[in-house]
Amino acid sequence: MSKSISFVLLFVCTLLMSHGQSYFIVRHAEKDISISENPPLTREGEARAERLRGILIYREIKSIFSTETLRTKNTALPLALKLQLPIQVYDGANQTRFIDSLKSLQGNTVVVGHTNTLHHVINGLAEKTVFEGPLDEAVYNRIYEIKRRKLGKPEVKVYTF
Repeated sequence: MSKSISFVLLFVCTLLMSHGQSYFIVRHAEKDISISENPPLTREGEARAERLRGILIYREIKSIFSTETLRTKNTALPLALKLQLPIQVYDGANQTRFIDSLKSLQGNTVVVGHTNTLHHVINGLAEKTVFEGPLDEAVYNRIYEIKRRKLGKPEVKVYTF
């Protein structure tokens, strides 16, 4: 009897400690504010996109998502090229459907978006209110990791880069 209880406890502990999957949520890098319609990244933004690649390259990323804008695509591009993954475009206006589709994926995922949409993605994946409203417009250097395991509540970590 005690062997079967030990096995069950070991099995449950293994499930609880299993890696699960992580979502790395990132606001686009610095944009060229001198261009009003669909601005590209600045040189600083391009450098930040390269730093993002260097940080996430070893995180076993299987999917990369971006909105349709130049600044989000170009933030994801260095990582996508290095990993030879396509940048999948998502509709920032339909957050519920997008969050549900993210939850059904297998493997670690990167999502690049905007201050006025990413708080919905973070809150939806975290299954709690992390942000009451849009992210800070002046902040470009955060990676929000939402780790989801088979059992237990999702964890949220914030990294500065």
